[in-house]
Amino acid sequence: MDIRQQLPIRLKRRFDSIGAFVASVVTGMEEEKGVPKKRRLPASVKSDISLLVFVFSLRQFLREGSRAAEAAAKESIRLGLSGFQVGEQVFEPGNDNTLRGQRLSEALWEQIKDQRIRNLLESEHTLTGLTEKLYVIAKEPEDLDRYRNTQG
Repeated sequence: MDIRQQLPIRLKRRFDSIGAFVASVVTGMEEEKGVPKKRRLPASVKSDISLLVFVFSLRQFLREGSRAAEAAAKESIRLGLSGFQVGEQVFEPGNDNTLRGQRLSEALWEQIKDQRIRNLLESEHTLTGLTEKLYVIAKEPEDLDRYRNTQG
């Protein structure tokens, strides 16, 4: 199943953008290391890396959206309002609309069953860092510890 085809148009664009970003980072790393073209990561592996980076990015986006909505709702209370409204959606501190991003983030997280992948996604804070780490794992898994010790 091509997950891209299941995504709404805006998430397809994000997915495609992340795919281009991953390809750029991986190509840069391979060129910097002088990896011959015939030994570079195949497109299928880059696609797997892109999917994980997309999940990481989407999870961050959903959580940040809930944090921003909660902060805006609290600020509305401070200003003497009961919350704020976007279209027909009412946002008040702690209500379903305000917490929707957090709930979706948690539901997405629950779909990741492999604890190693969970640990990896939680260990990074940037798209570049995650992409570089996934490249190292894909190319030479035994070098991951040495890679971790050179970053920081």
